[in-house]
Amino acid sequence: MTDNDQKVMKKIVFDGVLDALEQVVFPRFDSLEDEVRGLKQDVGGLKQDVGGLKQDVGGLKQDVVELKNDMEGVKLRLDNLDNEMFEVKQRLGGVEKKLDKVLDSDLVLRDHDKRINKLERVTLA
Repeated sequence: MTDNDQKVMKKIVFDGVLDALEQVVFPRFDSLEDEVRGLKQDVGGLKQDVGGLKQDVGGLKQDVVELKNDMEGVKLRLDNLDNEMFEVKQRLGGVEKKLDKVLDSDLVLRDHDKRINKLERVTLA
């Protein structure tokens, strides 16, 4: 083979490889590039969605902290109410005892008044 033949063979091989690349490989690369672009767009959208979710979760965390603080306030108020109810019950118990004594004294006085009235009627009669 002469140099010219070798050059022709190289050109034929090169042209064949180039044709194969243009017909098979390059279209596949173009297709892959399109898919990669689509994936990049999808990932970009997902990043935005995740960013929005992070903000929402941050807001929810803040809301939970506020609810915890509110609940602590409610618990404190309930404890205060329990203490006040205990004091009221104690005072009510004292009032009941005093009222019982007053009622007992009143009953004794009424009984004495009835006896005195009977005695006065008997004496007057």
